[in-house]
Amino acid sequence: MIDVENINHCFSKIIQTEDWRKLEEVFSYCDEIFFCCHGGNMAIVRHLAADITRLTAGKKVVYTPDVDTVAVWHGDFDYTSWLVNWLRPRIEKRKSLDKILIVGLSSSGASPDVDEVVSWAHSKGCKTTYLSSQPVDNKWGSPEIVTSVSYYYESEVMTMLLAYQLLRSSGTSPPRIKTLIDKKQDMPRLHSFDDEIRQIGVDFDKVVHKCAKGYYDGTVYDEMMPGAAEALQKLSEMYTVIVYTCKARSDRGLVNGKTGTALVWKWLEENNISQYVSKVTSEKPRAKFYIDDKAVRFENSWEETMTKLEKLGYFEQEEK
Repeated sequence: MIDVENINHCFSKIIQTEDWRKLEEVFSYCDEIFFCCHGGNMAIVRHLAADITRLTAGKKVVYTPDVDTVAVWHGDFDYTSWLVNWLRPRIEKRKSLDKILIVGLSSSGASPDVDEVVSWAHSKGCKTTYLSSQPVDNKWGSPEIVTSVSYYYESEVMTMLLAYQLLRSSGTSPPRIKTLIDKKQDMPRLHSFDDEIRQIGVDFDKVVHKCAKGYYDGTVYDEMMPGAAEALQKLSEMYTVIVYTCKARSDRGLVNGKTGTALVWKWLEENNISQYVSKVTSEKPRAKFYIDDKAVRFENSWEETMTKLEKLGYFEQEEK
């Protein structure tokens, strides 16, 4: 089996970053997008160019170099400058470059031709971004999307996923496969989002993290609950695991200079279970089910639920 490095986890982390939020705003704003890349990525962006232009009904027009351009222009220009020379005649005579987005794309993060074209376009006033598997020398200050994957095929797959996420966030939903579309489209859906079928919510404290002393000093101080690693691994093979915790609330002050979300991610990584978790949030996620130490399941009636609460001792006054 090929290594897919939990692509869903990588994808979810990317779209929660500040740089991704900035890119979504820029993508929504711009009318023309130029994908600048080489190698296997050219096949990917050629497909994306056709699809984005088509699905937005031409509201966004996407351009990419083709293989003929590469073959000819590599003979006329050196490796570093060929993309600049491809892009220059397409934009430099425009009266305004404000609504043009240049997307630099590199699987390796070591592409001087892509670096050069992003830097040049940024200096001319275009909106720019850089998508790569590894951090680049982002001296031009564009939103930088780092996928952190290890294989070329993963980088190419991630590029497509992120492009369609941009399309959706700008108001155009990618189409489903025609043969899967429900013929009764006018009927109300059972679920508001597919998340309610494929996601689960897992509480953090006293479920994954022992939290034996309660809040204590605000840190994530305790060891892992027995069996948590094995359970999360198995669950992640079937579902997208979302960890929710009050530690991630925005009104919670910094602890040792870090947010609660950052502390939880650090603890998950130190315990080698971060790869099973797609998101850490303070909000109740859409989910098929929830695993929570404080949960009381509502099944048939309030009468039955109140009886459960009584049996669990929740009506007994706690000692102060």
